[in-house]
Amino acid sequence: MDNRLQISRILHAGYIFQAGSTKILFDPIFENPFSVNCFAFPETRFDIKEIKSLKADAVFISHFHEDHCSFESLQHLDRDIPIYMFCVNPEMFDLIKQLGFSSVQSVELEKPLYIHGFTITPHRALDVEVDCIYQIQYQDIQVLNVVDSWIVDEKLQELIKISWDLILWPFQTMRELEVLSPGTDLKCSPEIPQEWLSQIQALNPKALVPSSCQFKFEKNSWYNSYFFPISYRFFEDELKRICPDTAFMCLNPGKTWLLDKTQGRLSFQDGLDVSWIKISGDENEDYAFNPSVEIPSLQSLARNDPALSIKQLQDLKAYCTKGILQRYAELDPDVYPYFFKERIWLLKVYLDRDICLEFTYRIKNSLITHLTEAEAIESPDWITEITGYKCWQALYAGESLTSIGARILPQNSCESLSDLIQDPLLRCLYDGKFASYQKAQLKRILEKI
Repeated sequence: MDNRLQISRILHAGYIFQAGSTKILFDPIFENPFSVNCFAFPETRFDIKEIKSLKADAVFISHFHEDHCSFESLQHLDRDIPIYMFCVNPEMFDLIKQLGFSSVQSVELEKPLYIHGFTITPHRALDVEVDCIYQIQYQDIQVLNVVDSWIVDEKLQELIKISWDLILWPFQTMRELEVLSPGTDLKCSPEIPQEWLSQIQALNPKALVPSSCQFKFEKNSWYNSYFFPISYRFFEDELKRICPDTAFMCLNPGKTWLLDKTQGRLSFQDGLDVSWIKISGDENEDYAFNPSVEIPSLQSLARNDPALSIKQLQDLKAYCTKGILQRYAELDPDVYPYFFKERIWLLKVYLDRDICLEFTYRIKNSLITHLTEAEAIESPDWITEITGYKCWQALYAGESLTSIGARILPQNSCESLSDLIQDPLLRCLYDGKFASYQKAQLKRILEKI
């Protein structure tokens, strides 16, 4: 009996599991950058021609977020490869079928699937409406792919009963709210959530790979110093402190580890590189957190954005004067209390040639009106800044909240950073929206056919 399992990194949370002739892909991403402006490091390129001839037995997708389910990547795979995905919204399965895949199946939590010697069990994650965790068993090798989720306590009590050979753990936290209102956060020291450390210690894996989040933003972006607080080195030091017997294994794109249990115990060997993944640059590149980085103005960032076409600018202005009113009125009025009282909201949209368009609104509950320049004489209670290009991208190209680069400036102090998600623009762009990124991708792909 061959008790060897090859695990290769693609990008981010993407992996190839291979045993003998069986090959299974998890959350495959074949783009760099992916999710619009997430740049994998080390620098990574893909041989698309070779990917198109790739023979795989299955693709498993953990959830619908664009850094895990990208149509720009899936379009290169053979349409006869079955797709298994966790998603509570059935619309996603129809979208993937429109891409041309003949077998698209919804996975059920706690119900194992059997594929040529592999047993793959999707487990409940913290947000049961969004994502899942995958347990992958081959022979007596046990791997837990936490993807980028959190493990609920009830599930942890079940998982600690298993002897884990390898865990793929999402090591990186992200300061998604802090970048929206920089300077309001006082906690600037790198810190791994204590819950993570306690769970890793309880799971006690023989080996752990720091998984997910192997990317930065555009070169010279201030986000690269401010968004990601935890380095690989910092995470490794913390892991060794709590689990000194656990092997820490970084796995760069295109690299492979061979898990070998033929002698009854686990050993790790460097495997062959993946031929269709090409990496260059410093393979030891790491994050460098600097909370004191100089934070550029939105006006300066707009100068580096691509210019909007006349049509794009017209669409953007129409949305800010009319479309946003209809959209805001559709939102749930009972979610955020700040706008229960009448507020003046100022939206500032910076264009590429040092031009700033200003739109002023009066808001109370779900009622919103756009004020003319003559009417907008009161001081704003809430200011939102964004570049015109990023706003257009969010509206029509599926740009995610992670990379939108908006700046939120409440004129009255927030009780917590989480209050920032009351922002009217962010709610209009993202609340209740599903698969905007994939729908924009699908439209572009089908237009090319």
